[in-house]
Amino acid sequence: MELNKTFIDGLWNKEINVSDFVSKNITPYTGDASFLQGPTERTKRIWDLCLKALEEERANNGVRSLDHKTVSTITSHKAGYIDKENELIVGLQTDELLRRAIKPFGGINVVAKACRENGVEVDDKVKDIFTHYRKTHNDGVFDVYTEEIRSFRSLGFLTGLPDNYARGRIIGDYRRLALYGIDRLIEAKQEDLHNLTGPMTEARIRLREEVAEQIKFDMKEIKKSSNDTERNTQILLELINGFFVISEYGRLATTEDIIAPALPKAIELVDTRRENKIVRGLD
Repeated sequence: MELNKTFIDGLWNKEINVSDFVSKNITPYTGDASFLQGPTERTKRIWDLCLKALEEERANNGVRSLDHKTVSTITSHKAGYIDKENELIVGLQTDELLRRAIKPFGGINVVAKACRENGVEVDDKVKDIFTHYRKTHNDGVFDVYTEEIRSFRSLGFLTGLPDNYARGRIIGDYRRLALYGIDRLIEAKQEDLHNLTGPMTEARIRLREEVAEQIKFDMKEIKKSSNDTERNTQILLELINGFFVISEYGRLATTEDIIAPALPKAIELVDTRRENKIVRGLD
């Protein structure tokens, strides 16, 4: 693959190998910290907002905000910002600073208990899906526990059991996404799936299913989200540009100057559509 020729070639050119890219292209620094600069005024302003939010979180029993309706996935929440106009590095796990998300794939009862302790109930649709239709990690673990394991667990003789810690989450290596792009990563995963041949043992069947799931529900979801955002943005730009040209309107009215009455309604409509789409996908 063709990349910036300032990088040193290696295995990373022929396969998905971030470690090789880093080891080939890293330049160790052995000096002191004298090159470092203090925070800029912009950074201080953003950090002040974070400190204020952390203070609010502590004052509210450790939870500043909680989304009890949206099941957390890679693309479940809209973009979140601390201070959109001043941030240089963006990206929050949810759509609001210090907003907690729910992850019922690990166990719906744990999520319901945590929400209840913070004064809210898990959305009825989410609770129904993860109680009657979607088997959670905890359900699977307890199904395979023997009576002896259950007894030792209840008596507190054993700790660190998988029902407490192994929530079934895979932590993605998103450095790959920046280095190779989503299309190349999907291509590599499809090649992995193609090469998983031979006797259809239980282990191989499970592995093929897991790789197929990664392609369908993780990687392609990232690509779809990115493509949808880019497409919608381009459409909006064309529409807005056409409106300005036809109306010969030279002045720009920003939301800092005035907010049109229709804008909050549009935001609410889009958010409702997104929530319904997420629930339908889970169902």
